[in-house]
Amino acid sequence: MLLSVPLTIIVKVALEQTTDRQSIAILLSDLNKRQNN
Repeated sequence: MLLSVPLTIIVKVALEQTTDRQSIAILLSDLNKRQNN
């Protein structure tokens, strides 16, 4: 549980670097939550 947040951030940053995986990175970020409010 302690490592889940840092690992999620690492995965999100790695996915943001590739154009075909950016949609997954958006799902992991809170940008999606901000746009819906």
